[in-house]
Amino acid sequence: MALSRMVALNDLRGQVRDYTDRLVAQECGIAPFAQYLRSLLGLPGLLLSEHGGSGLVPATLLTFNALAPGRDPADAVPGAAAGELFYTAFQVLDKVIDDEVPQGAVDWDPLSAANAVAALQSISYVAALDVGKRGFPPEKVARCIRALSTAYNRVAETQHLDRLSEAMPDPTLDLALQITVGKSAPIDQAIGQIGAGLATDDPEVVRGLTEFAADIGIHWALVNDLNDVLPGNIHKSDVRRRKKSLPIVFFLTQTPQGKYEAEKRCLRATHPIAPEEEAEIRTALVESGAVDYTAVLAESYRIKAGKALDRFGRRFDLSRLRASVGVDAP
Repeated sequence: MALSRMVALNDLRGQVRDYTDRLVAQECGIAPFAQYLRSLLGLPGLLLSEHGGSGLVPATLLTFNALAPGRDPADAVPGAAAGELFYTAFQVLDKVIDDEVPQGAVDWDPLSAANAVAALQSISYVAALDVGKRGFPPEKVARCIRALSTAYNRVAETQHLDRLSEAMPDPTLDLALQITVGKSAPIDQAIGQIGAGLATDDPEVVRGLTEFAADIGIHWALVNDLNDVLPGNIHKSDVRRRKKSLPIVFFLTQTPQGKYEAEKRCLRATHPIAPEEEAEIRTALVESGAVDYTAVLAESYRIKAGKALDRFGRRFDLSRLRASVGVDAP
């Protein structure tokens, strides 16, 4: 039985992709638009199950498998797909807001991408409704939809705050962290809530797994911010666009006056950043401690996520869940 369930789990990511493809085709009456949405779902870095190691879509399925051993793991596929669609919508929105072309995108058009955001979000609600077709009661379907709706509102609020922050010369470190948390945690939280909520009615377990998902999501968001500013990562554009990410805000506000003044002036200016200026800023971010600060903070959220899972280690086998999201990474 254990081996057959493992085989089933290994196949579930393919089932999520197949289900998502069918749902997009079903909900889009114009074939070229459906094809466009599927192309976005296939771009590297936009698919949640391949994002930065967080793997929260397979984590949804693994959570369901661990908490509901008497059910077919495939019953969680629509819930996982709802999270996949929802996450991808916000990744596309981020690219539109930041005026950034996703890796691998062909003929990227911001207006079409903005339309895709709305379509992917609406289709995610259809996937959530399909949860009811897998034998779950209406109240669990309603909770899935509510989790997505709450996440949508929290992220939308934070996106607005992020735009205000970008216009500030030196936003506070607390504000930068608030934005990082507000843009990542709500979606991951919703996906964790869906996975746990479908599997159990135990409020303590649902709350614990929801906290875990939020914390591991923040961890990977900080790792992403960290990678964006490291020397040599010239394909990453946070420095070039002067984005007020956490390591950059730390650099601007926490380094002593009189140090790295040329690099700070460049980050506060409006002229296009030259390649040599970008290289100098990236080096300064490392030397100033901004990179170390972000790395330590990211690690603290990974540890916190692990502790959230530790509370249930004796009741459930969560080993594969821990491995799928990097909780036990050295």
